[in-house]
Amino acid sequence: MTEQLNLQTATLTENITTAVLTKVEEKIVPIIEENKKLKSEVEVLKNKILNLETNSRKNNILIHGLPENKEEDTESLTALVISTLKDIEVEIGLGEIDRIQRLGKRREDVQKVRPILLATTTLQKKIQILKNKKKLKPTAYITQDLPKAILQKKKENKGKNPEKIEIEKRKRSETPSPGSQNTTTSKVQKTSNADNFQKIAPQINAFQYMRERTGTTKLNKQKFTNQFPNPAGPRGENDHNPPSNNDKKERKNKLKNTPQLKICTYNVRSLSTRERLLELNNTIEKIDWDIIGLAEIRRKGQKIEEHENYILCYIGETAGLYGVGFLIKKSLKNYIVNFLGISERIAILKLEFDQLPLTIIQTYAPTESSSEEEIDKFYNDLKTAQELSDKFFLVMGDFNAKIGQPKPEENMIMGKYGYGERNNRGERLIQHANEFKLSIMNTYFKKKPSRRWTWISPDQKTRNEIDFILTNTPNSIKDVNVLNLIHFPSDHRMLRCSLMIETPKVCRKSFQISTNQLKTISERETYIQNLEKHSLTLDELLKTEMSVQTISYKLEQVITKSLKLENITKTYKHKILTNETLDLIDRRGKLLSLKNKTKDEKDELKQLFKKTNKAIRKDYSTYRKTIIEKNLIRFRSSKRANKELSTHKTWIHNLRDGQNETKNRKDILKCATKFYRDLYKKTPEESVLNIKSNESKKIERTQEIIDPISEMEVWKHVNALKTEKSPGPDNLTNETLKIGARILIPYLTTLFNRIVESEQIPEQWGLSHITLLYKKGNPQEVGNYRPISLLSAVYKLFSSILLSRIAPTVNQNQPIEQAGFRPNYSTIDHIHTVDQLLEKYQEYRKTLYIAFVDYSKAFDSISHTSIWEALKNNNIHEKYINIIKNVYSKSLSRIKLEKKGEEFRIERGVRQGDPLSPTLFIAVLQDIFQNIDWSSRGVWILNRRLTHLRFADDIALFSETPTELEKMLQDLAKESKKVGLLMNTSKTKIMTNSKQIPINIDGKTIEYVMEYIYLGKLMSFDSKRQENEVDRRINITWKKYWAQKETLKGNYSLNLKKIIMDSCILPSLTYASQTWIFTDKIKNKILSCQHAMERNALKHAMTLKWKWAGHLARYLDNRWTLQTTKWLGPTGKRQKGRPKKRWADDIVKTAGKNWMITAQNRQTWIKMEEAFYPIGAIQ
Repeated sequence: MTEQLNLQTATLTENITTAVLTKVEEKIVPIIEENKKLKSEVEVLKNKILNLETNSRKNNILIHGLPENKEEDTESLTALVISTLKDIEVEIGLGEIDRIQRLGKRREDVQKVRPILLATTTLQKKIQILKNKKKLKPTAYITQDLPKAILQKKKENKGKNPEKIEIEKRKRSETPSPGSQNTTTSKVQKTSNADNFQKIAPQINAFQYMRERTGTTKLNKQKFTNQFPNPAGPRGENDHNPPSNNDKKERKNKLKNTPQLKICTYNVRSLSTRERLLELNNTIEKIDWDIIGLAEIRRKGQKIEEHENYILCYIGETAGLYGVGFLIKKSLKNYIVNFLGISERIAILKLEFDQLPLTIIQTYAPTESSSEEEIDKFYNDLKTAQELSDKFFLVMGDFNAKIGQPKPEENMIMGKYGYGERNNRGERLIQHANEFKLSIMNTYFKKKPSRRWTWISPDQKTRNEIDFILTNTPNSIKDVNVLNLIHFPSDHRMLRCSLMIETPKVCRKSFQISTNQLKTISERETYIQNLEKHSLTLDELLKTEMSVQTISYKLEQVITKSLKLENITKTYKHKILTNETLDLIDRRGKLLSLKNKTKDEKDELKQLFKKTNKAIRKDYSTYRKTIIEKNLIRFRSSKRANKELSTHKTWIHNLRDGQNETKNRKDILKCATKFYRDLYKKTPEESVLNIKSNESKKIERTQEIIDPISEMEVWKHVNALKTEKSPGPDNLTNETLKIGARILIPYLTTLFNRIVESEQIPEQWGLSHITLLYKKGNPQEVGNYRPISLLSAVYKLFSSILLSRIAPTVNQNQPIEQAGFRPNYSTIDHIHTVDQLLEKYQEYRKTLYIAFVDYSKAFDSISHTSIWEALKNNNIHEKYINIIKNVYSKSLSRIKLEKKGEEFRIERGVRQGDPLSPTLFIAVLQDIFQNIDWSSRGVWILNRRLTHLRFADDIALFSETPTELEKMLQDLAKESKKVGLLMNTSKTKIMTNSKQIPINIDGKTIEYVMEYIYLGKLMSFDSKRQENEVDRRINITWKKYWAQKETLKGNYSLNLKKIIMDSCILPSLTYASQTWIFTDKIKNKILSCQHAMERNALKHAMTLKWKWAGHLARYLDNRWTLQTTKWLGPTGKRQKGRPKKRWADDIVKTAGKNWMITAQNRQTWIKMEEAFYPIGAIQ
């Protein structure tokens, strides 16, 4: 009875306990869940706060141990940091410093030095500082600016074994506790099989959990552990824990969010015209793409063209046939490694994404009717292309092959899904795929038959799948599909694959303001309004005594901020195609997408193809006509029109420095950088050699006080700035200064005067970007490019003001032999002088030797020491010399192609693109000739000796004997070497009317030539030299004429055609015609050219000669142009027979022997002009 009672009591107690615990569980479970959720959210928020704090400090560093002064301000602190970093070989400018300050409050009673917080504008600069921090003096050190939580963790981990720390991390991240359901997973969890373990782990029973804690019952541990699957995953083929539907959705979403590269292949059936490319560009705007491989583009040559929205690479060898290439989005520009054309049927594109190389091979295979030899060549070339590829590559394009349905033994290269029947070309493709283990990705994805075919026959009945994408890494391709929305006139459809690849994010710091701004009135007005808003910031520059660096930095910052035109909403409007044409394209697309077309719809579609093509051609022609007319009417410039109509810039395809040729984009940039770094590096001789100026020839310098730069002076030079010029490193164009001149002038004037006072320039003015302009010769040779320095717009303005102050003094000290870069001189002066020498020495049969000297990279080679010496010898004020010295001491440059290269110092040469450079160069050249004594050399003309003529670095030497000329050349080479100029013996030539006696310079023999192009005119001792020159000019003119065929032969007004003729064609034909001898034969040649071009060219040429003769006769400075014209000639005997016609004969015939006296009266000379023309020349 007692036992029964005890049993009932125990049962009742257990039931009551169970009921109570159940009720408690119902109440506590939500609380536990809520508590866990809150803890999780708090942890997430803590992590976010820590990440935000860490991100805000990512560009910060702390500098400890630098001395602290009581009267320390921001400028002195900045100077201290800059000098400290310079000691560890880190150059930092004000533009690279975001914030700088001492941390903590200053305490007078404590002698502790406060650390300095330095925030840089770029992460790269911080990394550079941290790399070099070991070079600091022992008294100072640099640390990162880290949040307290991270510092605390570092302290806790200090002294621990790194392996133990890693094990603890794994424990925390990978091993879940039975009672926790952590919603956040680490990166390790995301990539391991623990995902399944986390997803299907059962809920912990709260009742059991509490009972375990109170110890009322024992939990069956074996049963509990069996509730969890094996974290390593199921063994064997069968998965006993298949993922739920939610898991599948999560995977799809994850796959959808994974970065994908959309790579397409498309047979365009010709991109030979600009209109076809325009239509394709309009078509692909509607689809998602990154790279499009193009087949059958039918463009000749191998080029890389950078257009507004994409980059076009192509290769073609046969005009109007074949050709392959790529369209690449501009966003992928920095990832392009190389483009290589194997043949006109196969091209390679190499890219690199965050050290992951990718090669894409685009193909266009021969058609089925081609011979076996062509097929064999194609697959051999394809094999070569694959051998040149990276480890991971794609092969795609139009293979003109049908692979049909897969066979069981082909499961290594094909999936389950085929289309149509296999043919012989298909068998060959399968064979190639098997040989190289390439998967044909079209067959791995199930698609409707209507979404598989890629080619349709002309009768619209036969459809085949002949375009394919193959790869050696099939797991990276997540989809292949045919795009049906491409309504481009081609019988192929575009094939697109989705490649899973991580593309690095572009740092926001790297984005710059577009230079194509301030084009519209609204943009200009907004810019001026923004400048006025920032006028308070600019007013500080006038009130406070700031350094040159600070003023320049704040001024550029204000201009840059004002250029941000956020409040302008840009409305997209196609600038070439009209709405009517776009409607035709849309209608054509809709009809093309219809499956079953009626007869009327087929007829309409047929007409639409013709109408659309005609409309596109018309729109493009109208667009070009509008641009040409605008530039001819407003600026009378066809060059400006061509520049605006230019749709792309062409990349340098490959470069060769010596024997090494490279086509890799990075290597091309490195090749150019190395060439110009070596070119601008100071030679050992220049480091030791100091040019000593001759004291007897020195002009005594008077250091009077110079006038300050006035606002009117700045206004004058701002208005003279040329527009449509490329910006420098500051990304500011001349337009920003011209449009904002009213507001900016006072501040620019303040900056320029501070520079003159302090003789210091802002750091950023020393940096320039060098662009390479092709000159002539082999385009693969890096030396055949002219380096143009793109400089700061504000610096060029200051430089032009400085030039206006020193140029008059330099020009005053130049002799009449120098005609380059001087006012009131031109090439005609020297051309006429040389022509007169040739004419009179031939007439009197006297010996003459002429040497045409060429320097190697003249402007890039002169030593800086020689520049300072030349300026001193020209009595230039010391302040101006010191400013120019400062400019060149801070000169850094980098090559700018499609990317920018590494910086390097400019240790010699003048910067081509700097307004000062030409004047500095001719000043140095004058010093060279002053140190040479040629008083007894040269040719004797009217009691004076003519030894040489100079037009910048184009030099001609004259002598009557080869021995004397050799000595003159050696003297010039010796003196030139002292300033860094080296004579180019391969391009230096000699011309004579006598024996060709060998002449040597530094052991190298100089070549004799029968004719030479001097300053644009053909020179020779041949009696027919004038006829040959006219023939040459006529040929050049016809090339110019046909280059302007669109305007001259098009539907343009006569007035516009006249502008083209007057501004482009006639100057080309009549260049140097002032020096021609007009024989009947020459007149007939010009008249023939005139009639062909329907313009009075002869009248124009003879007008130029008549005006030049009057101009020449009125010279007052006894230059050689006048002296050689008055000169009768050297002492000697004329040849028997009728004398050759002289230059002055037709002038004497019209104006008499005393024509020089008559020409002194301008009005009389102008009235006599009509009498000079032949009757046939007047229309």
